[in-house]
Amino acid sequence: SKIYKIGEVEYEIQLWDTPGQEKYRAITKLFYREAKICILVYDITKKITFESLDYWLESVKETLGNEPIIAIVGNKNDLFDKEEVNGNEGKQYAKKIGALFYLSSAKDDAPGFSEFMESLVKTYVERNNLDNSKDRKLINLNEKSSKKGSKNNCDCLIFNQY
Repeated sequence: SKIYKIGEVEYEIQLWDTPGQEKYRAITKLFYREAKICILVYDITKKITFESLDYWLESVKETLGNEPIIAIVGNKNDLFDKEEVNGNEGKQYAKKIGALFYLSSAKDDAPGFSEFMESLVKTYVERNNLDNSKDRKLINLNEKSSKKGSKNNCDCLIFNQY
């Protein structure tokens, strides 16, 4: 669970990290059936993980329709000398599907990742015209249990493709 501040309002987001391997595909839909943001992660050193993004995108759309914010993240950016998928390919794919894009590395603590996540939350807030009044300190991004002033969550699903 992580809180991001957009203007004067704080938004809490829950991150769910699910495995993208084929053996887990049958259960992953249970994790993201109410997600508002989906982050599809591929390994820049393994082209097959990039090629599987279409499968996961289709699975997300089949389950959630066109509702969630989608982001594509190329991970292991510190291993650019071993890359099989360059950053431009990832950017072009994200642009083609209308997704945000980010290159990351767990090794260097992903500089700028917090700003990237904040941009995802901001995109969600803007797309859904959520109340941005100063008197609501925590806003529920999961509309089902919205209560003014309560601590609420937005499911954000991360598919790891390695």
